[in-house]
Amino acid sequence: MSTFTEEQFKDVTIPAGDVLFREGDAASAFYIVKSGKIACVKKSDGRMVVVFVAGDKELVGEDSVLSGSKAHDYGALALEECDVIRIDRKEVDSVVNAHSDWIKKILENISGKIKNTAGLIAEHRIEDDRLYGGEALSDETIALIKTKLG
Repeated sequence: MSTFTEEQFKDVTIPAGDVLFREGDAASAFYIVKSGKIACVKKSDGRMVVVFVAGDKELVGEDSVLSGSKAHDYGALALEECDVIRIDRKEVDSVVNAHSDWIKKILENISGKIKNTAGLIAEHRIEDDRLYGGEALSDETIALIKTKLG
């Protein structure tokens, strides 16, 4: 198969506070956010660091799936009710593998850079509202993240 079909996209509603995946879980899918916000959280030196908050039309988990990694390098938590499109790894692999090796190498390279950047953000504990969609995270949101992913 060389292209995606509508049947391969799974519309899913994620309730606020639900975990999509945890750091270290099998990277079996990635998500496109249709509505809502998802916090991407990485552990570093025993601390939880929000490396990104995904909103409308943004991707979550694609770096692990497209890089060929077996596990997610961060956890993902719905900060509010979210409508997402779930795309399973096997579907992505079938489309990517149907094309030339250089496309796969480009995707792996880009995804590797995203993973490295997320690692640096967590390692250096960078906090910047631009990573969170331009909004500061509330104490309530930080507490929810620690409770669900900590």
